[in-house]
Amino acid sequence: MSESGARRMIEQHLWAGEELLWCDQPIAAGPVASAAARKGFYGAVGAAVGTFVFVMFVRGAFLDVDPQTNRTLLIVAGAAAAAVLAFGTISAWSRARRLVHLVAYGVSNRRIIMVQGEDVHWVGAKELEDVRVEGPNVVVSRGRTATEHLWANQGENRPPVEKAEAVARELTLAALPNAQQVAGVIQTLLRRSAS
Repeated sequence: MSESGARRMIEQHLWAGEELLWCDQPIAAGPVASAAARKGFYGAVGAAVGTFVFVMFVRGAFLDVDPQTNRTLLIVAGAAAAAVLAFGTISAWSRARRLVHLVAYGVSNRRIIMVQGEDVHWVGAKELEDVRVEGPNVVVSRGRTATEHLWANQGENRPPVEKAEAVARELTLAALPNAQQVAGVIQTLLRRSAS
């Protein structure tokens, strides 16, 4: 894993006039897989809730059945929701472990970039809200878009949903050899975009 390998993976995704300020690859698979599992778990929350609600809706069709059936369907709904959460988490973790050699991170003069195989995730300098160091990881948060603000103001504030939305807006650069240095480069980008 090297800077030159990361540079080769990232340069093909740069925009015209964009210059790479820093790039590297993760030094370990575990933290990359853990970050992906976290994102996979929170990404599956909506599907798990939908599954639970669907099974409970089906239960409504059997109102005149005995209480044992109600209890059984409630257990089935909970188990189905748990299975959806587990699938989302494990599949994201497994994919990240398999593709860790194809992961590269970069900071350009316009955005923070993560390449994972054929997938490219990025946060633009103007969207950048916060950067924090968590051990060998750097977590970059983007602000809400106008549409996300509108949707957030439409409903009640529910902590689990807010947490899932916050995780969806994060980009985790995991297992960095020099997390503090990378956070410094991103902070410079954040200050430049604020002015």
